[in-house]
Amino acid sequence: MCFFIKQTKCKVVFIVSFILLCCLSVSAQISPMSVIDITSKNKISRIEFSPDGSQILIGGVTTELWDISTGKRLHKFEHPTGEGFNKEISCCVKFSPDGKYLATSFPASAWGWGDTILWDTSTGEIVQTFRIEDDLPYQYVNFPSFFDVENMCFSDDGKRLYTVTHQTILHVWDIDTGEKIKQLNIGGSTPFAIYPDETRCVSGIGVYSLEDGSELMKIDDLLYLKNDSMLMYIKSHVDHGNYQYQVHLLDMNTYEPISSYPVFNEDSYLSDLDISTNGSFLTYNKCILSTKESSKLGSLSTKMVESDVEETFNHIVFSSDEQTIAAISDSKVYIYDISDLTSTAKTGEGLK
Repeated sequence: MCFFIKQTKCKVVFIVSFILLCCLSVSAQISPMSVIDITSKNKISRIEFSPDGSQILIGGVTTELWDISTGKRLHKFEHPTGEGFNKEISCCVKFSPDGKYLATSFPASAWGWGDTILWDTSTGEIVQTFRIEDDLPYQYVNFPSFFDVENMCFSDDGKRLYTVTHQTILHVWDIDTGEKIKQLNIGGSTPFAIYPDETRCVSGIGVYSLEDGSELMKIDDLLYLKNDSMLMYIKSHVDHGNYQYQVHLLDMNTYEPISSYPVFNEDSYLSDLDISTNGSFLTYNKCILSTKESSKLGSLSTKMVESDVEETFNHIVFSSDEQTIAAISDSKVYIYDISDLTSTAKTGEGLK
């Protein structure tokens, strides 16, 4: 009888412990702190935080600038119309480092080639229009979508704009004059970043010279430039139906390995992937993960109240200070405060 009671108590303790462990291992469910609803007709394609994280730029059928704290629209940037312009949706949006300007790119069409427009953030007026029509190789004239500007970035001093097309043609533009400084053929277009000294760029699957476009290093996975100090990519392989992912860090100058470590296993391929500025955190499939601890910190929900329908994301980005996340679902932008999660890990530890 005593033996039975002891055995029963052991089972109860085990079950309770197991339940508690399961509860603790479930990552936090994070609801949005605000939702920006543009219109049902304006499907959003890209979003970008301002350098200080207080505003968000939303690119879609229209391009709009919103204040995150007040939830109010600050500017609506009217896309040009008329001959030579067919602006159905913006391909890319980007702030200058000081937030003074913003740039938007548009799809190419049979009568308007992938234009990039530079706007004054405070007034909403057009400052420059960068056009690549004169640079079209004759063999691609019937395929204008090859010249959609898929990615771009400003130089650190904000004086030059780098744009890269679907056909991996890189243009360098002078912000003050609007003139083209250089044109190069490189490989890949996304992700895209330039080295601080503007001698090289990371584009898609490799590193390329900004002097002549030559390939300096190539890799089979998407390559990121993180924290202006190292290269980072995520390698995956399938094992018994599960995707296993591993982070690899390389020296940005020598391309030599620094370290690598496993981060997680999933039963499906990653979607909605974004890596924070210094690589400490990443998001995928609505989850937030610490790359240092290889653990899920939380999962994003689109529900403000229990009765809301859960939405899927098309695109997701971190703010530069890693305190906020924004995610697109059709015509809505969901804003999440993740400061409580990220404050538990020291900035940069994920890169060691």
